Amino acid sequence: TVTGAAQTNITSLGTLTALTVDNVAIDGATIGHTGDTDLLTLASGIVTVAGEASVTTLDIGGTNVTSTATELNIMDGGTSASATTIVDADRVVLNDNGTMKQVAVTDLKTYVGSSSSNPFIVAELDADQQTSDTETDIGLNTTALVSLGSIFTINASDYIETSEAGYFEVTANVTWDKGSNSSKHLMVQIQKYTNSSSSWSDVPGGKFLLGAPSQTPDHSYGSGSAIVQLAANDRIRVTVDQSSSGSGFYLRSTGVDASDPGDTTIMIKKIGE
Repeated sequence: TVTGAAQTNITSLGTLTALTVDNVAIDGATIGHTGDTDLLTLASGIVTVAGEASVTTLDIGGTNVTSTATELNIMDGGTSASATTIVDADRVVLNDNGTMKQVAVTDLKTYVGSSSSNPFIVAELDADQQTSDTETDIGLNTTALVSLGSIFTINASDYIETSEAGYFEVTANVTWDKGSNSSKHLMVQIQKYTNSSSSWSDVPGGKFLLGAPSQTPDHSYGSGSAIVQLAANDRIRVTVDQSSSGSGFYLRSTGVDASDPGDTTIMIKKIGE
């Protein structure tokens, strides 16, 4: 017991089991208020607060936390929503591969636009193409006529490749100059190339006939489509051959010659996973 109104320097007291100084109570590893004696618990490298901590500024690792309590509570989730008009200057918080970042909504708009749930591409005939009685690939312009998404590539070898697996609808539209022919016809076949087999094969349901029901007009048109399942990096092409030997006909498209009455195109659209 230390008594007296004033003491000289105290250099040693031994071990104190408990100490109360005004309203501060210390007992072993706990520090508190006389009305809440276990408010703080001390351990090696950690302080546990059994209550609330009120601070003017919170510093974590040398960085001041400037968020308000209301802002932090929004990050904790909630059931109410605020109505707002989203503009390009707005930002959202995004987990970027493990790092939390503030990201412009324009980045999300670009990503969503390139990741459409139904991406498609339309490829057009690259030049007037003469047919024969030998099955030949329909030549394609490597620049898409129109497209949505970025999963398709038109190859110079006249096929279209997809970077995603799924189910696809393939449609071939063919315009051909048949002259005055009314007896011969064209056969069109949709084919796929799979990396697993490294070979081309006919797509079931992907073969159709383009007929010439009369001698006039000089041009005829036909189309057909098929559903096919593709793996990532599989390919699609369309072949054409005529019903008999002799002078060939010509595939036409307005992209090659604006005076042609129709187009020859191949469209591929992803329709499901």
